[in-house]
Amino acid sequence: MNRTPRRHLLAVPLTLALVAFAAPGSAPAATSPPDVASADRACSTVGEGGDITVGAYSFTQSLDPTIAGSNGLLGASELAAIYDTLIRFDPETGAFEPRVAESLEPNEDFTVWTLVLRNGVTFGNGDQLTAQDVKASIERHLAEDSTSTFKSLVTIISEMTVVDDLTVEFTLSETWPKFPYALTLGPGMITNPRVVQEHGENFVSNPVGAGVGPFDLERFAPNEEVVLTPRDDYWGGVVCPSSLRFIAVSGGQATYDAMVNGELDVMINRDSRVIAQAKSDGLEGFDYIVSSGWLFALNSGAQGSTPPTADVRIRRAIAAAIDVNIVNERAEDGDGIPTSLAIAPGSLLYQDLPGPAYDPELAASLVEEVKAEGEWDGSVRFQCSPDPLQSEQALAASAMLEAVGFTVEMTTTATIGDMVTKVVGEGDFDISCWGFNVFDSNVWGGLKGLGSVEASNYYGYNDPNMDAALAALRIAATLDEEKAALADLQAAWTDTVPHIVLGAATNFVGYAQGVSGLVPTADTIILYDQATSS
Repeated sequence: MNRTPRRHLLAVPLTLALVAFAAPGSAPAATSPPDVASADRACSTVGEGGDITVGAYSFTQSLDPTIAGSNGLLGASELAAIYDTLIRFDPETGAFEPRVAESLEPNEDFTVWTLVLRNGVTFGNGDQLTAQDVKASIERHLAEDSTSTFKSLVTIISEMTVVDDLTVEFTLSETWPKFPYALTLGPGMITNPRVVQEHGENFVSNPVGAGVGPFDLERFAPNEEVVLTPRDDYWGGVVCPSSLRFIAVSGGQATYDAMVNGELDVMINRDSRVIAQAKSDGLEGFDYIVSSGWLFALNSGAQGSTPPTADVRIRRAIAAAIDVNIVNERAEDGDGIPTSLAIAPGSLLYQDLPGPAYDPELAASLVEEVKAEGEWDGSVRFQCSPDPLQSEQALAASAMLEAVGFTVEMTTTATIGDMVTKVVGEGDFDISCWGFNVFDSNVWGGLKGLGSVEASNYYGYNDPNMDAALAALRIAATLDEEKAALADLQAAWTDTVPHIVLGAATNFVGYAQGVSGLVPTADTIILYDQATSS
């Protein structure tokens, strides 16, 4: 069932970050690279690199890191341009590197981390960045009323102590060797607390002066564009682009067409058919391979709901009814990486383990068994976004479900955001097109939403064996320990079927001829301060 993926010459290897600290007490988790401000820069004067236009995969609805921007597909690159990040993940080396931070070092059991900021870093409004600002910014993610997608990443912080103006100490409630990962994302995008207070409710769309990143906001028009202009006082040195513009383009093919037509300099694309076409045409770029990137989310009882999928027999029937290879042929022309396993072939953590198997006879018998009890008529609601690839996945799966006795009520939401709201905000779904972002840099971070007490568990799923596997995965400090935890996790997944994995996704960052200087970091986030277009 699990097919070996085709290798792409342009792929950037996403190696495990734990090579930087393979055992407790080893080398610091984030070691200082050459000073960014004094290193060779692509430009000698601000704006010399020209205008850069990026086709966003999904347009961000907020410029506040506590509300939006969970990864590079959902606006995190825009946020990184405004706020920068304390830490950067290097996909080529697998190391965590200080960026706005000067250093980040753990104690022997990875429960206390000491972060030292670079001296002289300023926000866009001229305020000096201090350790107190770091503490206040992360506290916004932790607030009781916070809806931050990163909240579950930082709830492990039991205490933040400001040691001096440039030093903050994080005490964790439990061991976490990959704590630096959290600071490559939203929690590491520090917001100026004074600007946050001054702007109030308008901060989400007008964070001018609130970040220490290379750009400041010029225009934010939801579902249209985000326009950023370079700062001439950026701590990291000369900012190359004269402007950085993110625009909304609907669908993978339309995005690539815009590239071909010269409307875009950079695109982020997840449509495997379009990616294959773009590479065949000679478009340069690099890949992020994302395990569990394509899946169908199942509602096991979210927010007190009682959907048919709360019955594990129905979840098992759905898994047995769906042939992931057929879905791949239908939706991705065979160009995808089909698998029913949580960790896909191509990952450093891949293991050839038993996953949910295609067995339509078993599926039909389970459907009949539950129907015979008289409380369910076979109906399931299946929602999907208007994304063409996801829509094809849903149509292929719906036909297979109908073939084993399900009655599928299919709906298409107006936008991807509306689909997310149904799942995350309302818990109003049975089956939904979905995807996890499971990168080798932090597999626990991508899978933790399966935990029964995790804030990112939007599905009502609860299984003690899964909880135990996730707990072991979080504290794993070696490759073998991670694989052992993932083997237990897969066993629990195969037994209880929290969701239906269809395969890995490829997040392809393509760039036009003459474009250079893109710097990748974690979770498909791209840094643009050295980007140039000629």
